Amino acid sequence: MGRQRNAFTLIELLVVIAIIAILAAILFPVFAQAREKARAASCISNIKQCSLGAKMYSQDYDEVCLPAGAIFPVKGHPDGSDGWWPQLINPYVKNYQVMNCPSYNSPNKQGPNNNGAPGNIFPPGGPGGIGYNDNTFGITWQMADNSTTTIGVRTDPTTKNGVWINHLTHQAELERPAETIEFGDEALTANNNQWFKKPDDKAALGDYLLWMNSPKQPNLRAEVCPDPGDWGGIGVLAARHNGVSNASFFDGHVKALKPSRVWVPIECGPLSLRLGPEDLWGP
Repeated sequence: MGRQRNAFTLIELLVVIAIIAILAAILFPVFAQAREKARAASCISNIKQCSLGAKMYSQDYDEVCLPAGAIFPVKGHPDGSDGWWPQLINPYVKNYQVMNCPSYNSPNKQGPNNNGAPGNIFPPGGPGGIGYNDNTFGITWQMADNSTTTIGVRTDPTTKNGVWINHLTHQAELERPAETIEFGDEALTANNNQWFKKPDDKAALGDYLLWMNSPKQPNLRAEVCPDPGDWGGIGVLAARHNGVSNASFFDGHVKALKPSRVWVPIECGPLSLRLGPEDLWGP
């Protein structure tokens, strides 16, 4: 009668280890995608709260839409440090943390500064990653000498080129509120050539600003089409969530979008696309 064996052989252990490694390789990406889906759901909720805050702001200001900033001088503060859209809607939302994409990580662990870039408005590690369509809704800036500049962008109905305007947007100007992007995941391009080749990838993105450049901003088409160049700094929809961006529309709904479908074609595609059903960037 042979002796009872109480241990695994080396071959059996290697087989078990190999099986565990295979399962881990299969399951870990699934778990990562599930975590990202949870963060994306939280981001959608946060963007929805920002959108609701913007509507309440507009109702209090005779249906003038929330600007990206109503910047005003404050004694002891640098020009432009007060009056950005998070500060404008906070009386309604009452929580800076909802102005944040959970998938965003600031390189310097700070929120936006007086130029709208990550810096000093919010405490270190504060909100970030959500931008506002400033070209459509406009921005007004009062400097310390009391001079005021107000700018926005409209599409010339004849040429379809973007043109600068000098007033903030009124609700009545938005003929397609359900097709006008408001808030969304935003980041600056780190390298335009790389981003325009793969706009649904995070690899060519840098940090973020409080606003998104509309693809119809007058100077951009000539600068990046057909050669985007190796420079960066354009505020675009950022595909942070498994290849898509979250964005709210002026009518209040929020959905996921691919930058390759809603930003790049309007920027560098045929001008005939502008003001058509594919154009989600306002009048």
